[in-house]
Formats: sequence, C-alpha cells, structure tokens
Amino acid sequence: MEALRYLKGKGSFGELPLLDFVAATSVASWRRGAPRPAYEEDSKAEVDMNVVKTGRGRFVEIQGTAETTPFSEEELAQLMAAADRGSSN
Repeated sequence: MEALRYLKGKGSFGELPLLDFVAATSVASWRRGAPRPAYEEDSKAEVDMNVVKTGRGRFVEIQGTAETTPFSEEELAQLMAAADRGSSN
C-alpha cells in the first residue's frame, strides 16, 4: 500500500489502482483441540485447510484435506470460523 501511495504522489496515476485486498489463511484441526491457524504444524494435523478471501468477504479459494480421517460439516464450520479469525487480524 505504501508503494502505491508513493507512486501516486509521484504522479504515476491519479487514483490508487487497488480494487480490494486478499488474505490467505491456513488452519488445521487436531481431534484433541479446537481448530487454529496452522503453519509448519499442518502436516501433522488430521484436517488441513487453506482459505483465501477478499476484503469484501468473497472467496478466492477453499481447499481442505482430511489427512487421516474424514471431517464433519460441524468441523468444517469450525475450520471456516478459525480461518475468518485468522484473516481478520
């Protein structure tokens, strides 16, 4: 964003050429605990999910994998809620 403001200040364009923001979040689930943002731990998770959303709440990508056992719709809802928390920080 700072680079765009700098270029606008130099006269490279009149308005900022930014339509929206995008955030990618990786979440994982372990049967022993609630879903939470995941990084290097996700390879050991029972469910690994990546969610990419725009600043306006539109989905770019949803990819989830049951690494060990299938997951329920309730667990999916929990994973999506964790992804929302992770992308809004």
